Amino acid sequence: MISSNICEFKVAPVSRQWLAIVRDVVSAAAEGLSIQEFNRRSVLQPLDIDASHFDRVRVLEKLIEEKIIAVEDRCLAIGRIDGASWLLDGMKAGNSLVWEVAQLVDVQERVIRKFDHEQLAEIGSTGEDFVVGELKRLLSAEDSRRIRHISLKDDSAGYDVLTPSVTHSDQVQLLEVKTTVRPGNTFNCFVTRNEFRVGCNNSNWSLVCVRVVDSKPTLLGHINLSVIQSSFPVDQEPSIRWESSRVQIPLEVLRPGLP
Repeated sequence: MISSNICEFKVAPVSRQWLAIVRDVVSAAAEGLSIQEFNRRSVLQPLDIDASHFDRVRVLEKLIEEKIIAVEDRCLAIGRIDGASWLLDGMKAGNSLVWEVAQLVDVQERVIRKFDHEQLAEIGSTGEDFVVGELKRLLSAEDSRRIRHISLKDDSAGYDVLTPSVTHSDQVQLLEVKTTVRPGNTFNCFVTRNEFRVGCNNSNWSLVCVRVVDSKPTLLGHINLSVIQSSFPVDQEPSIRWESSRVQIPLEVLRPGLP
């Protein structure tokens, strides 16, 4: 038994300092530290009002209880994340520290990939609503009336929003909005074959990238398909064709704002 004190874990009231302890404890498990080594290292850490040795032990106890950390031959080991609701809620909110923990535990991204697919529709709607709101904020009242949230009625158009350009309102833009809660220096999303086809055939088609951070959507920028078109797969024969492609876009290639 490491400690007889179990702390209550809920994402909403947990401070970033507390989550930082979780990350450090999970990192210790990833190293395979023995419990003795963990205690020794913890005692030697600088004293902090929210990060004492006692706090780290309480966190370790809870992570073991939730099977995020396992104990094998009195050594710490990585467990799994699918049983921790607070962690999954934190991922959904786009909490960067929670994502660090998830990626340390779920190295093969089995749960993370499943999470991506399950949350796709809900997160996508959040991003689309945010972009429509930004368009209304940036466009005049007259131009705002020309915005059409196409995906609400037809999800096969190959884009989500038809809108006047925010820079040249006499021009029409086709916006495919992609939303993620993953932190990092790249923007990860899936582009369907139909979206790719529409983007290839329309120079006014743009991929708009939104990231949710701490439950708040943030516009990262946009990119025209021509910039990344050559990276998409090519069918080798008629009987085998791709339908969806996972895309990783470096943030530095995104153009700021909306087109």
